[in-house]
Amino acid sequence: MKKLWLSILTVAVLSMGVFGSVSAEPAVNEDVELTEEQKSEMAAMQKEVLEKEKEII
Repeated sequence: MKKLWLSILTVAVLSMGVFGSVSAEPAVNEDVELTEEQKSEMAAMQKEVLEKEKEII
């Protein structure tokens, strides 16, 4: 009988960890509209990253 309760308890604890992590994912908003200022800032950042990668190589 002790093994049965231990098994049930173990399954309960393990399932809490699995189900807790699944519901913790944030929602992703794929419909994002950027302003022209944001687009130019992103382009400048990407260019800067590319230059840094060239320096590393």
